[in-house]
Amino acid sequence: MGLSNFLFTGSYLNISRFVFSKDIKHISCVLNIYSNDKSQFTIRDMYLSGHRKVLGVHHTITMPPINPKHEDAYVLQGDLQGVWKNYPNHIASWDAFRKDWNYWQVQSRWPDVLYLEATKQYANLINGEFIFCACYDDERIWNKFFSSDVLNDSNHIKQFYLYLKSLDAFKHCVDC
Repeated sequence: MGLSNFLFTGSYLNISRFVFSKDIKHISCVLNIYSNDKSQFTIRDMYLSGHRKVLGVHHTITMPPINPKHEDAYVLQGDLQGVWKNYPNHIASWDAFRKDWNYWQVQSRWPDVLYLEATKQYANLINGEFIFCACYDDERIWNKFFSSDVLNDSNHIKQFYLYLKSLDAFKHCVDC
């Protein structure tokens, strides 16, 4: 399987040394990228894992919702109101068992990748700004492309190929 027009017009990519382990939720492979004259010019190792649960956050409201769901999380910025008023530059997460908010202070950089629910993008939070990034080890990705239910009617290499086509860097590529 290959993708053409990756990186620049006339280049293409193929997937090799593919290792899939359903039990430990891990994929590793090598992406071979070739120029249009068929000479190989770069190799990129790629690893994908379903181990980490990335914190999904909402960041478009300034006051607590009336009926939050368990583990709903929010980046607290702007003109905060209600119980959030004294927690600027924090992340708040609802604990349905305690029926209260948990707060974590965001210093200059939040250590983990965040999944922005509204835009379905991954981001780092640095100095109060969202810096968009790629995340290759979120359980959401694994469950969407490689869970047992999904692989029931498909093979893992085809699913990896479909996963690559879902990434921004590959979305304009054509099959070759």
